[in-house]
Amino acid sequence: MKPQNARYNCALDAAMSVIEGRWKCTIICMLALDGSLRFSELQKRIGEITSRILSKQLKELESDGMVRRSVSCDGKLKVEYDLTDKGRSLLPILVELAKWGVDNQCLQVIVPHEVDLSQTANLDRDGSATGSVELA
Repeated sequence: MKPQNARYNCALDAAMSVIEGRWKCTIICMLALDGSLRFSELQKRIGEITSRILSKQLKELESDGMVRRSVSCDGKLKVEYDLTDKGRSLLPILVELAKWGVDNQCLQVIVPHEVDLSQTANLDRDGSATGSVELA
């Protein structure tokens, strides 16, 4: 397979450029779990994404060969998005990346300044909460 317009000095940079972006991994995961989805379905499931950003992220994923856009006209125009084989090949990597995130994250509850800062809680590597505030 011949590289297309190689613009990176490192293969890892090239790979990361495909999934960089606030919503790309979310989109990929939703399509992996739910199969084909319409634009409006994706937007409703994500919730806090604007139409402009969702459209931009989908176009980039389509351009990179991760997502396929299918248009059908059965009396009413219907556009659906689903993962390509190339997009599905990324799933095991994203699963491992998610595992790493869970194992290495350290969350801190941010509380208003009038609350005693001893009420903050940290999560240890094993996910157990320390401190006096419970994270539900």
